[in-house]
Amino acid sequence: MAKDNRIYVVGEKIFVTSNNGLSWDTRSVPEGSCVNQLVSQGTRLYATQPCKFGSLWVSDDDGKNWQIVAPNKLPTEVYAIHFWKSQIFAGTSKGLYVSNDNGATWNLKPFSTNIATLPVTHIRSLGDKVHATVEFNLSEKTAYAYSSSDGGETWQEERDYDGRFHSFDSLQVYISQYNGLEISSDGGATWRIIKAPSTLPDTSFHGLGLFENTLYLLHKEGISLTKDGGISWSSTRSVPFFNTEYPDSLSISQSAWFLPTYRLGLFISKDKGQSWTGKTELVAGTPARIRSGAIDGLRLLMASAEGLYISENLGATWMLKKQSDGLPSNSIYKVKKRASKYYLATNNGFAVSKDGASTWTLLRPSPDGSLTGSDITESDGVIYAAVYNNFGLSKDQGQNWKFEERIGIWETVHDICCVEAVDKTVFVGTDKGLYLSKDGGLTWEKFAIGNVRAIELNNSTAYIATGTSLLVYNPSIPIR
Repeated sequence: MAKDNRIYVVGEKIFVTSNNGLSWDTRSVPEGSCVNQLVSQGTRLYATQPCKFGSLWVSDDDGKNWQIVAPNKLPTEVYAIHFWKSQIFAGTSKGLYVSNDNGATWNLKPFSTNIATLPVTHIRSLGDKVHATVEFNLSEKTAYAYSSSDGGETWQEERDYDGRFHSFDSLQVYISQYNGLEISSDGGATWRIIKAPSTLPDTSFHGLGLFENTLYLLHKEGISLTKDGGISWSSTRSVPFFNTEYPDSLSISQSAWFLPTYRLGLFISKDKGQSWTGKTELVAGTPARIRSGAIDGLRLLMASAEGLYISENLGATWMLKKQSDGLPSNSIYKVKKRASKYYLATNNGFAVSKDGASTWTLLRPSPDGSLTGSDITESDGVIYAAVYNNFGLSKDQGQNWKFEERIGIWETVHDICCVEAVDKTVFVGTDKGLYLSKDGGLTWEKFAIGNVRAIELNNSTAYIATGTSLLVYNPSIPIR
C-alpha cells in the first residue's frame, strides 16, 4: 500500500519506507498476528486480520499503536474494507456495514429483505458505484454481485453468478464464473462475455498457446482459437486424447502445431489442428514423456522426464540432452525462451543457456532443501522462479535468491504451476488463485479465481486459464 510518499508492506510485520525502499522501519502488527489488508483514510490506518478471526484494527499514529474496531464495534468477522468518498464499507461474515463517521459507528446495509446477513467477501468501487460480492455458499463458491450508487442505501442486483467478483487494476470489473468470465468496462452497466456459451463448451480448461496474436485455448473438447482477445472464437479443433491427457501448452509455428503429452508422447499437426500424428519416441529406444515445449524458428525444445529433446528442423530429427551433458537433471518440467536465453526448471534446480541451448549454466537456489523447480522466467533483468510452494527472485542472474514460502506474505500455497512477467508486472499461478505484483515482487494482490493451470503473455496482456475459466488482464484498457 502507498500513502503520501510512504510505502507499506504487510505480513507478519508492517514495513514502512519513505525513500522508495532504500531504508525500512517496522511497525508491530495488532496483537502480534498477521495482516492481509492495510488501507488508509487521511491519517488513519486500518488493518484486517484473517488469522485473528477477521478482526479489524485502527491506528492513528502510523501503525505504532492499534485499537480494535471489530468485534468491539462491528458485530462479526471482517473480510474486506473499502473507502468510498467519506464512507467506510466493511464486508463481514454477517453482511455489509457502512460507517459515515470514520469508524465510530456502523450500520448494516442489507442488499434486499432476503439478503441482509450473508457473508460479503469483496468490495470495490468504480466511479460513482460501489460493487460488492455476497457469498451464498463458501464451500460451493456460489455468489451474487450487487452495486450501489447512493452510498449503500439501495442496491441493484447485477445478476446471479456461479463464481467470484473481482476488480482488476480499477480499470475493469471482472466476474470469473465456474462456467466462464464476464468483463465490464463501464462500472457494471454492460458486460462482455469472454467464455461465450454459444462458441465454447462448458468444460475443463487446462492449457494455452500463443502465436502471432492468436490465442489457443486447450480444453476437454479440443482446441479453440481467438484473434480478438476472446470476443469471438473459431470452431473447436477436436483432439480425441484430451479425454485422458490434459497438456497445459501448445507450441506453434507457421507450418505445424506441437502438442506435448506425458503418457502419449508428442503430437504434431500440419493442418492447423484438423488431424494429428503421434510420436511415442523422439529418440529410438526412449519413451517421450513430455511435459512442456518451446519453439524458436526451426528449433524445438521439449522438456521431458528423460531429459531435454532438441530439434533444429521443426521435429524432423531429434537429439536428447541429459544430466551428463551439463543439465541439472534428466527430469525437466519446463523449458522457456526469454529474449535470447533458454531457461529450464528441473527437479534439481534451474539452468540457463545463452548460446542456443548448446551449453548450460546451473542455477540452484535452495530455500527449504528442495530443488524441484516448477517454472522460471525473466523480465527487466530479474529472474523469477517457483519451487512448487516457494516463489523466488534473483536480481543478479541467479547468483543470489530471495524466496517467500508465503507469496507476497499472503498465505502458504501447495502448488505453483506457472510464473510469467512483463516489465515489473509479475503473475504467479497457484492452486489457490492468481497473485499479481506490479512492482517486481515487492507487494502483491491476490485474486481467488481457483486453480490456475496456465498463463500466456502477449505484450502487456495476460491470459490466465483456470480449470473452468479464461481471464484476461490488460492494465492499459481505460474505463469507457
